[in-house]
Amino acid sequence: MAKTFSNRAEMLPPLPVALPSASGSAAVSAHRWMEGRCSPARDIPLNPNQRTSIAAMVSYVSGRLGLSEMTVERRFSDHFNIPNPHCLPSTLFDQAIRFLADMKS
Repeated sequence: MAKTFSNRAEMLPPLPVALPSASGSAAVSAHRWMEGRCSPARDIPLNPNQRTSIAAMVSYVSGRLGLSEMTVERRFSDHFNIPNPHCLPSTLFDQAIRFLADMKS
């Protein structure tokens, strides 16, 4: 029997994803894999003020260029080779603000 969903958002557990590894394929949840990509032990994550600044710059740039915030975030993430802006190491914060300020359509 199929499960019916109500109008409220329901949290579902992450789906297991098989990723290749040196020892063969291992089932790893997508959530855990993203955490590993987002915060390596050597990088200090952005603090809340830095996250707010990045979000504000993304919003400003998207309005100025007439693009969606998602498009600006995707360009930002691609430039810094990260899955999303929240995964930026704090050591790259100054470069990130410069990149967003200089962004052109």
